[in-house]
Amino acid sequence: MLALVAARNREKILLIGSPYHSNLGDQAQTLVTEEWLADLFPGVPVITIDTRTAALRNNSILRLARRWGRSGDRVFLHSGYHMTDLYPDELRVQIACLRIFDKNPVVVLPQTINFAGTFDMSELASSIIAHPKLLIVARDERSEEIGRGLFPGVKISLAPDVVTRAIGSFTSEEARIGINLCLRNDKESMYGEGEKARDLEEQLARIATVSRTDTESPLSAERLRHNLAYAIHDAWHNFATFRVTVTDRYHGTIFSVIAGIPVVVLSSTDHKLASGVRWFENGPYSERVRFASTAEEAAELVKEFYAASLPRIEGRYFVTEYFAALEKLILEHCNA
Repeated sequence: MLALVAARNREKILLIGSPYHSNLGDQAQTLVTEEWLADLFPGVPVITIDTRTAALRNNSILRLARRWGRSGDRVFLHSGYHMTDLYPDELRVQIACLRIFDKNPVVVLPQTINFAGTFDMSELASSIIAHPKLLIVARDERSEEIGRGLFPGVKISLAPDVVTRAIGSFTSEEARIGINLCLRNDKESMYGEGEKARDLEEQLARIATVSRTDTESPLSAERLRHNLAYAIHDAWHNFATFRVTVTDRYHGTIFSVIAGIPVVVLSSTDHKLASGVRWFENGPYSERVRFASTAEEAAELVKEFYAASLPRIEGRYFVTEYFAALEKLILEHCNA
């Protein structure tokens, strides 16, 4: 709120829909996006509003931002898994933003798009199709396909998850020992804490010591926000202490690549992971990110990785290969 007051009637960037929970993958998206937007629009304040704050009192903070803003203010909707009926609170905030900022350029940052049929799609589609200055960025080919089918005529592009922009920016000299089994335990998981997870852990334990981790932080979202860069870099350092990761988390995959270790990616309940890992199929990371459809396949891949000695990859592949083009598209869209 104070940042909004300080930028009253000034040009500004609004980043709306940041996480109000302690998932480090989602929090990393906020950190990387804030840094990216500050570079993309130098000298323009970036004001971040989380989903819970944006939804309070009939979106009153968003309406205030519109009243105190300018028609040229750029609005960015937070990346992630928000364009889905799996998380309706995030989806409703996106709809509210499209209606409130109906004259501003709006960019929906890289999204997984997926619907199970539990939401009024006419409400969503009408808000999206009606917006005159909207760019949606899908973060996998399946999401792009779904978006084009649901929202005909809307400008839709394709780019990887925003956290991949940090790949190549982090170095660590940690000793790499053991297997990092990073599993989620929620409605997206096919493993969780059940028999499948125990069976997988037993198979991996025959190869090396297994440590169960997650990308959930014990810190509250408020404390994370005050120490966000430290918390995210600490998580990357922790990933870098292992020799290989096995995960069903999208950002567990990306954190592993950032940390410089190979990763075996497991199936989830939707297309998010199976489609997301395709960004690594070509280029320098193709032999370091492998998808496994079964626990047995995962164990075999871990054996290969554990025995291998992989050199460090230099450069910012994702920045040059994908984000340079996306930056050009965003600037053209926002300045049109």
